[in-house]
Amino acid sequence: MTNNLPLKNKYSAKSAGRLITNKVPVASIAATVADVEKLLLKDTKNFDTINYVYVTDKDNKLVGVFSIKELFRSPKNTLVKELLPPKIIKARPHTHQERVAYLALKNSLKAIPIIDKDDKFLGVVPSDEILSILDSEAVENLLRFGGIMHYGVYDNIFNIW
Repeated sequence: MTNNLPLKNKYSAKSAGRLITNKVPVASIAATVADVEKLLLKDTKNFDTINYVYVTDKDNKLVGVFSIKELFRSPKNTLVKELLPPKIIKARPHTHQERVAYLALKNSLKAIPIIDKDDKFLGVVPSDEILSILDSEAVENLLRFGGIMHYGVYDNIFNIW
């Protein structure tokens, strides 16, 4: 997939748009399992994360997602559209990062796909970003509950770590 991400700094600091990568495996709805396996073997070094394969139509609209585990369990002549679950968990680039992390936890997902207003696939918030969100939001909440948190102070406290 080419790097066609919109400028990340057009999104607010704690939005999904700041955290996405589009260096992930993307397959056509008409592809077979064998086609996707070839893609993975050929382009592995170009991907930032390889937990899922994202399936798009000819207009780059996200139509489904399936795991690498599911891919290797399926016969090579299987069409990827047969592997797609009925529901796609996804978010928009302006979605708050805490909501993205919640979606990942609630649905036991390692990454959350991000789509634009026309359902076009932009990329994903990968697992390392989700873990970072969970850590920073938990610490921020603990400090706030303890009466320590004032906006702007949070960053200075953790520069010592």
